[in-house]
Amino acid sequence: DACKEEFKKIDDRAFNNSLKVLSSFHKNRINESHFNSTTGYGYNDVGRDAIEKIYSKEFELTGATTLTPNYTPNTDTAYTVHHKYQTLNNTYETEDATEHGTTGQTVNAPIRHRDGFEDPTVTQVTITGDGLAEVTYTYDRETYTFAIGENITSTKIAGTYRYGTEITVTANEVAGYTFNKWENDSTTNPRTITLEDDTTIEPRYKANTDTSYTVKHYKQKVTLDGYDLADTDNLTGTTDTEVTPNVKTYEGFTSPSTQTTTISGDGHTLVTYNYTRNKYALTITHPEYVEEDKSGNYYYEEKVTLTAIDRQGYTFAGWST
Repeated sequence: DACKEEFKKIDDRAFNNSLKVLSSFHKNRINESHFNSTTGYGYNDVGRDAIEKIYSKEFELTGATTLTPNYTPNTDTAYTVHHKYQTLNNTYETEDATEHGTTGQTVNAPIRHRDGFEDPTVTQVTITGDGLAEVTYTYDRETYTFAIGENITSTKIAGTYRYGTEITVTANEVAGYTFNKWENDSTTNPRTITLEDDTTIEPRYKANTDTSYTVKHYKQKVTLDGYDLADTDNLTGTTDTEVTPNVKTYEGFTSPSTQTTTISGDGHTLVTYNYTRNKYALTITHPEYVEEDKSGNYYYEEKVTLTAIDRQGYTFAGWST
């Protein structure tokens, strides 16, 4: 019961004090506008001015009194960081970020990293109570090397370009080969790439297995002043591989040695085989019965004219071999 009486006194005192505060708020027309956010220090602050009027009345100052205003810096004072990112056409796009901190404090303004951009040096800023402190960061694009191999048509030549640059490359046709894929196993042709690192572009080709090549067989003329085409073989094989075409056998001719050649992708590979005429001996067993003895060596199919003489008591019946 003794405690109950003490608690009642406390409750009564709190109630009376609350009434005094509410009454003072009412007399001084305190409303929501007096509780809006401030600049951080309270200068020209209508809310703080109104509260001080209440203090002066409630303190009932009757004589000389020294009052010292005490301020606590706000911990959520705003400041602005401007982030400027370089574009591909060398202009800059700005993104503004509102940060917060304690009034009067010097802080490292935060950087907003982006892949492909160089981070600027961290800058310090002192947060002012008016919320107008600001910092500007400039982010330049990183540059990368672009290299291309052979047999490529590209919208840009080999060189150095900024991050995000788009380049379209086309694998050209190569005689005797079929485009297979790129160095990254992509089979898309043409192909558009976006530079995000040092890049080397290389097309991969597969050798055709049906590339044409020709073998021509020439027989030596009887007159020995050249060769006449006897046969043509139109063949196929794998581009840039070696082949050894077969020679033929012709009666009365000596076949040449085989040749080994590489099949060109343009389909114009030509192998020529020249067959030389054989020489044969002609022997006349009774040269006294011919007008002229033409015994000797002659080329295959070479013509030799012989005339048999007239013999008394005989009739020419023909030649024998």
